[in-house]
Amino acid sequence: MEKLLRSRDLDESVVADEIARLERVGLLDDSELAATLVRSKQERKGLGRGAVTSELRARGIDASIIDEALSDTDDDEEQERADEWARKRAGSLRGLDRETAERRLNGYLMRRGYRSEVVRRAIEKALPRGGSGRGGVRFE
Repeated sequence: MEKLLRSRDLDESVVADEIARLERVGLLDDSELAATLVRSKQERKGLGRGAVTSELRARGIDASIIDEALSDTDDDEEQERADEWARKRAGSLRGLDRETAERRLNGYLMRRGYRSEVVRRAIEKALPRGGSGRGGVRFE
């Protein structure tokens, strides 16, 4: 908000007064914004911790506020979200050899902001080993 007001060539005292007023009335609260964005990005968009952190940083939110907002993030829930996205995406990888399917699924989940260990587990669940040994991916 401060950047926006300054871009309008307003006097510094006007900018400071307006920022203080917005904070007083509760319309400018980085902690609340961060908490809301974490819920939104994880629950609605299915993004992992890394992508959410990047989004909050891009909005200029302080690192300590980001850490606080992400402190309630449950690792099991994040794994479940990654597993769900991996299962959905695995359907479009039918017919590819396992190595290619793993590589594409890995890239997809990493771009969604999931950590490598979460991605690895999700891939193992979505692309189970076994089958005919012909090199194709077995889907259930």
